[in-house]
Amino acid sequence: MTTDPPSRGIDDRSGEPRVPSRRKGWVFAGILGGVAVLAVGQRWNSLRPENCYRRGRRALEAGNHAVVMREARRLIDTPDFEPQGRLLAGLWLARKGKPTEALEELQYAVADETTAVEARTTAAGCYYALGQHIATVETAQAALALDAEAIDARRWLASAEYDLGRTAEADVELTIISDKAPHDPRPERLRGLISKDYGEYAQAIDHYRESLRRDPQWDRANVLEELAESLVKLGQFDEALETLRECDRTAPVLVLEAECAESQGQTEKAQERLLEALAFDPLYLPAKLKRGTLLLLKGRYDEAVDVLEDAVRQAPYSSQAHFHLSQAYSRRGETEKAEAQLQLRLETERDEQLFPELHKEAAEKPNDPEVRYRLGVLARKLGKPDLARMWFRSALAIAPRHVQARAALADTEAP
Repeated sequence: MTTDPPSRGIDDRSGEPRVPSRRKGWVFAGILGGVAVLAVGQRWNSLRPENCYRRGRRALEAGNHAVVMREARRLIDTPDFEPQGRLLAGLWLARKGKPTEALEELQYAVADETTAVEARTTAAGCYYALGQHIATVETAQAALALDAEAIDARRWLASAEYDLGRTAEADVELTIISDKAPHDPRPERLRGLISKDYGEYAQAIDHYRESLRRDPQWDRANVLEELAESLVKLGQFDEALETLRECDRTAPVLVLEAECAESQGQTEKAQERLLEALAFDPLYLPAKLKRGTLLLLKGRYDEAVDVLEDAVRQAPYSSQAHFHLSQAYSRRGETEKAEAQLQLRLETERDEQLFPELHKEAAEKPNDPEVRYRLGVLARKLGKPDLARMWFRSALAIAPRHVQARAALADTEAP
């Protein structure tokens, strides 16, 4: 038995092989050709640089590294679209905490007018992350020269100015930011801190309250504590206590509560709060000094001397510690010791008075690393390590090879 080869089809009526219709073939060919053209058109449209860039931006917001870098590479290889590709890559690297690598990409995007502002703004943030505050200022100012509405560039500028000790310049930028971003709590908080540092407590209170109005939860603990401190400085103790009730229980908060209690004649309650504060932080100097003065008021001189001697050992350059200890010695009839402490008080007061003078000099000499280094040394001497670190970093931002500032910073950051 033989098997016929498979047929393309047999006409049922004639038994002859079926011949495909030419007309049907043309239809099929037309359909297939149309599908092919449509597919090619869709792919061409998908690979248009504008669509690649949009796709890359969406992926950036979604955190999709693979897509961002794929589209960035496509754009870099496309004539006239390299800046957009470099910007995409730079934005991704900056967001991933790789400022040095980001700057390498962004340098190719700053010269193109379509990407210059965002590239410079992002570069300013990268310089800030690297502690290069002078470069931050210059780059942010370049972005603002192209677009005065580049608010993120202004934010980096304000932050760098503040860290360089140029608080007046920082406040100008923060005022503009606050006006242009009426829902952002951050500029008002920093304006409050600047006012508080200058002893302008009424202004500080206004700024802190505005920051809380804009966003009651943003950095709430610090804002409330600084607000309460400003209220205490102005003697607004009832309002300070209301604010302190919303604060976390920390040593600084408990000392502020003690000051409020003392002002209301509740010395026992004040002592309780001070003991709580020292339980939280046995080395918190303001708690020791306040406790020593309250013990003096209650006539418990021996206890006061013990507490205040400990405070002087901890902070030998605190004029307040020397003054209160001299009072305690005097109450015990130890005249010579009291006189010695008063002399030490005068010496330490000279250092404390030098601090605002150097601060003013730093503001007048925005590019002088030496005055910033001296401020750091003085702040460390006066028992203000956070402030010391800020000034050492400020000196290094201006002069990265400043050996003494680098060594001093390492010393203050040592555990």
